[in-house]
Amino acid sequence: MDHVVPISQWRKYGVRRRVLDNDSNKVLACRACNEAKGCSDPRAWLDADPERRRRLIAEARYLSDAVKAILGLN
Repeated sequence: MDHVVPISQWRKYGVRRRVLDNDSNKVLACRACNEAKGCSDPRAWLDADPERRRRLIAEARYLSDAVKAILGLN
């Protein structure tokens, strides 16, 4: 499991920590992708690879509106 928006960045995005520390901010990720993303900016990480963005959109059906807004998916 990986947090799409790192919990450590809750202040940066102006959301409460609990908004990011729940299932609506988690997706399945292989170890390599999880480690590559680390705590980097999730929007920049997705923008760098259109295929990665496509897969996230296809698989992450339960992202909260707050997480979608941070990622620019709204």
